Order: sequence, then C-alpha cells, then structure tokens
Amino acid sequence: FIGYNHYRKQYVFHGMSIEGDEDASEGFGYGYRNGNEFKTVAKFGVDTNIVQHFIWRPATNSWNIESRPESNGKEGEIFLDMKLTATKTSSN
Repeated sequence: FIGYNHYRKQYVFHGMSIEGDEDASEGFGYGYRNGNEFKTVAKFGVDTNIVQHFIWRPATNSWNIESRPESNGKEGEIFLDMKLTATKTSSN
C-alpha cells in the first residue's frame, strides 16, 4: 500500500508478503517520485537498505523495476531487473 505524508512531503509504503513484517523494515519504507520514476527505500538489515526504482516507460507502455542494495548511502549493482507489460490492451 502506498500513501502520502503531506507534512513530510514524502510517500510512505507498507509492503505485504508471506513472511509478514518480521524483517528489519517491518514491511515499511519511504518513496520518492521524480518524473516517471518512483523510488522506494526500505531497511534490510543493520547497515543495508533495499532500493527499488519503478520506472514508467510511456513509449512502450511498460514499467521497469530495478532492485539494488544500498550501503553507506551508495547503491550497489542491480540484483533484480523486471519489465512489466500488459498482456493485452484495453478496449475501453
């Protein structure tokens, strides 16, 4: 679930998984929007975050999702790269 905190001017998300909220992030993190990109940051251990970039590609009507670890404020190598496309177009 994604919400927006108007006082802090930032997005907040609560992830849902089969593991529940027993990880370091407790299923909670922050999101930041910049143009066609939505970036989420969630705690993953004592000194590491997981950063996900959701990038809208209007030319191909698709999303790219890139996941990377972040340590000491620096993003590491992509460990998950997904492209999401519709299986068929809507007639509406």
